[in-house]
Amino acid sequence: MRITSKHILVLLFVSHFIFSFFFFIRAQPAGARTFTLQDGSLSPKINCLIQSSQGYLLLGSANGLFRFNGLVFEKIPLDTFIGSQNITAICQVKPGEIWLGFQNGALGLLTNRSVARLSFEEGKPAKAITKILADSSGNIWCGTAGEGLYCHKNRRWVNFNLDDGMSDAYVYDIALAGKNGVVCGTDDGVNFCGWKDDKKEVRVSKNTAKPLDKIIRRVLAYRKNSYRNEAYPAYLAGTQDYITGLFYLNDLHVTSAKQVAYHSSQTNAIAQSAKNVWIGTEADGVWFFGNPDKAGTEYLCKKWVARNKVQNLLVDDQQHLWLSSDHELIRTEGDQLMQLWPLSDTGVKQCHAILASKQNGALEKRIWYNDQNGLKEIIFRDHAKETEVIDHPISAISNNTEITSLYEDNYNNIWIGTMGKGILLLNRQTGAIKTITEDQLLINGSILSITGNGNDIWISSLGGAVKCTIADNGNDYSFTNYNEISGIGTNYIYNIFIDRKGRVWFATDGKGLTKLENGKFTNYDKTSGLRSEVVYSIAEDKQGLIWVNTLNDGLYCFNGKTFSNFSTADGLSDNNIASMLSDDQGHIVAISSKAIDVIDPVSGAVQTFDAEQGLTNINTDLHCTSVSADGTVIFCSASGLHELSIAANIRAPQAFIERTTLFLDDFNASEKTDFNAGENNISIHFNAIDLSHPARIRFQYMLQGLSKEWITTKDHYVNYPKLPPGTYSFRVRASLSDAFNYSPEAMYSFTIARPLWQKWWFIGLMILLLAAGVWWLVRYREAVAKRWQQLQKENLQSRLDTLQSQVSPHFFFNSLNTLIALIEEEPKMAVAYTNHLSDFFRKVVQYREKDSIPLAEEVALINDYFFIQQKRFGRGIRLINNIPGEILEAKKIAPLSLQLLAENAIKHNAFTQQQPLLLELSVNENEWLVIKNNLQAKQNQETGAGMGLQNIQRRYKLLTGKDVEVEKTDLSFIVKIPLI
Repeated sequence: MRITSKHILVLLFVSHFIFSFFFFIRAQPAGARTFTLQDGSLSPKINCLIQSSQGYLLLGSANGLFRFNGLVFEKIPLDTFIGSQNITAICQVKPGEIWLGFQNGALGLLTNRSVARLSFEEGKPAKAITKILADSSGNIWCGTAGEGLYCHKNRRWVNFNLDDGMSDAYVYDIALAGKNGVVCGTDDGVNFCGWKDDKKEVRVSKNTAKPLDKIIRRVLAYRKNSYRNEAYPAYLAGTQDYITGLFYLNDLHVTSAKQVAYHSSQTNAIAQSAKNVWIGTEADGVWFFGNPDKAGTEYLCKKWVARNKVQNLLVDDQQHLWLSSDHELIRTEGDQLMQLWPLSDTGVKQCHAILASKQNGALEKRIWYNDQNGLKEIIFRDHAKETEVIDHPISAISNNTEITSLYEDNYNNIWIGTMGKGILLLNRQTGAIKTITEDQLLINGSILSITGNGNDIWISSLGGAVKCTIADNGNDYSFTNYNEISGIGTNYIYNIFIDRKGRVWFATDGKGLTKLENGKFTNYDKTSGLRSEVVYSIAEDKQGLIWVNTLNDGLYCFNGKTFSNFSTADGLSDNNIASMLSDDQGHIVAISSKAIDVIDPVSGAVQTFDAEQGLTNINTDLHCTSVSADGTVIFCSASGLHELSIAANIRAPQAFIERTTLFLDDFNASEKTDFNAGENNISIHFNAIDLSHPARIRFQYMLQGLSKEWITTKDHYVNYPKLPPGTYSFRVRASLSDAFNYSPEAMYSFTIARPLWQKWWFIGLMILLLAAGVWWLVRYREAVAKRWQQLQKENLQSRLDTLQSQVSPHFFFNSLNTLIALIEEEPKMAVAYTNHLSDFFRKVVQYREKDSIPLAEEVALINDYFFIQQKRFGRGIRLINNIPGEILEAKKIAPLSLQLLAENAIKHNAFTQQQPLLLELSVNENEWLVIKNNLQAKQNQETGAGMGLQNIQRRYKLLTGKDVEVEKTDLSFIVKIPLI
């Protein structure tokens, strides 16, 4: 590196510093936090700093890579083949893919838990990597310390160097320039390197960038170009010699260079936030300037005085400004929260009203606040680099008289509300102060608030409300008084608010909220859903909804019909909200003694500023806050006046799934979603990053398919052992409080397959095998029975066996057909059907050996038979059992009697779903079993009809000596069997 010095510029700076001294005391950072990087006994220097897509800060240091979540540093292991621990560049090439550059020229890839070396065939860098960037065309650019620039294009490295026209091979920094090129800051000016028709193109500009020094240490693409040449991309360049400049890339040439900031030390880092550009220097801290309004304007504002060697600056996704110095990482609130003006402890306690003027000039901001002597007016002139403080003593009030509210009308008057002295008017142009005496209610009145819309000024007091209308000449006033009799409900009115529709709202003590619309008062209290009837202030959000803050009950949002409560359960820091307003973006800003909560009414997300951001003893007076012309919120705390700049988008912490393991082995959740039955021990690691309040993060998770309940935890891990087969969705969300309803979710869905024996095709196969086995068994037993009958024909037992074996084969084959149909259409029902079928045939085989069986067993058999037949005939056949329970257990019957009679009835009769066949079982007084079915005889009887009945008659004649009684009527067929 070649170092130059410019003594004249140093002298200019010293004189400029003296001129601007009083300006430096404003805009100090609030709540800066320092985190020290420790690696065992080492304190490695932080070389580079980025934020990953997950929200972590990644720090490349002299001793490896560290990940920071806002609380602790976690070291990421490096591949030993890299050969270096000194990381000099980090870049998120795309989500989930982060490249690292090392001092020895090596490149690494950050995976989930470690860094692996990237291997390339040839052309790779050999010098230290100074910067890595990825453009929108998929090219990856690497600046080096001595080898120029490398571009990884189409899977190969291409080098840009002196031979290609670069002015110097030492590249300090690079910034993207379009889709196929970069701007390089080198030891010898600014270079453009890029591709044109797949050929290398280099443009150099060393002299046209004056007054910039030729050693360009940092370059940054400038997002907001407010100069005239808006057609060309703008870039900021930080030099070795005390200057930061703005230049344009016009037809790939650096043109129109302008000095925009002048500081006292070499530039090490540049970052841009929503409102400012920040410059980190080697020996004089961090400087910043606002977005320039015209060419050539110089900006100065020193933010850090005693911080040396600021190496890195980063604006994170929550708009914090991070800086690193050696081994320290410092978090500030950046644009979001700045101390505008210091106040003593006495001055803070005496401040009861703040007014941010909405009639500021283009380059100034005016803030009014009260002290014991009257008013102070602070004028901040950024571009003039000065701050003016003007005292406005008010002789009409004593030290014991409090100023309670301030308002600025359209005629350069400041309305001053007091406690006991009414209203005073301060003319901004002349400084004259007068007391309003035209209205009796205001004379020596105790004023609580002043607001207005156009020429209408509304004043609330302890004695009611006053509407003052200013004449067009700005000097004459007319007054209308309203009190509890008028319809407000009380004379004690804390605040008056005029919404965008012109409706006037009154915040009362004890009567809730009152609305004045078209001359009609409407009161809202507990009967309307507003539980607390003490209302302090009113605001309107960007959706036109009305918000109020109440006594110890948080906030309420009114949609014109109903009130909904917003409290600590929804993310507020405290239910005791002292004051509230809405900013120019429609956010609701709620102020309590604990914190300032900013609510996005659309998403419900809450952003909190509290002691973590350096805010203590926030002034909670009702009117000690105001919205300035540029949309910032001005308020007061223990250290003075502050400016709060609220980001456009407020978000809850975003939970993400960081790691998944199967039996403790990592797997990629985006690639693996299907698991075998034995792969059922899954662990999920999740996280969320909030760099404002990292210690408050808590989670809710649920595994749908296993449970429907959310589980709240501060842990970052959950294990699910022995998960049963099924489809699951793991859902997780994060919050800084107990309110999770507004939090986005992360989800991982996966499926665990059923084991082999639970799959439908396996069940079907088993059913077929079982049916075949049953069929074979039945045929085998029938064959055995036939052989036995032939040997024992003369024996009574033989005749009984013969009778018991006459089960219709048609029934068996019909049952198998039904089973096959069920296997194809209803596999689960096929299992139940097979169970009944197998039970039936098992009993048939079992009962062959018996002369009689208990009546209960015979009824169970006929139930199985009807279950099987009903799968064939549906509701066309029905069984009605009227047999008393004591008879079932006490009596016996010849086996298969009921089955044969039921089969006989099915053969003889025609039936349908509309005209079913009913088989009714009962016992008469003589304890005979009566089997009755309705008679719906077929026209064409089947062959062999009546064989079942003959079988039964012969069996009972042999067993009991009694005849079976048969009775046939026009409507019924009845069989009576003697019970044994």
